Amino acid sequence: MSEYEGLLSSITARCKAAGQSHILAHLPDSAIPQADKLAFLRSIDDGVPLEKLDGYLKGALEEEEFLKNFDPANVPASEAIEPFAGETASTTNEAQAGLLKESYDAGFAAAGKGEVAAL
Repeated sequence: MSEYEGLLSSITARCKAAGQSHILAHLPDSAIPQADKLAFLRSIDDGVPLEKLDGYLKGALEEEEFLKNFDPANVPASEAIEPFAGETASTTNEAQAGLLKESYDAGFAAAGKGEVAAL
């Protein structure tokens, strides 16, 4: 049994058990080089937690549903995040000030358009 066949067999079994068989649907495509298929299977074998993928999706969907109705005004004071109250100082020099302002403005513009995943 070749490495490809061995990986395909074990990963197919794991995918079926985890309800993730669809991720292997493209493997029969003869237009995909065998080396690429093998690399794909190796990457899954090297650490993709197939058994946890469904839970990740479920958690993300639950969080999305929670956020649809979330009102920050209802967060108890004990759970609120306080703004930083310490001293701050710039670590840029005059030559970098323009770039810093452009980056700052671009970041807030992207956040305003919903293009930022986390700050």
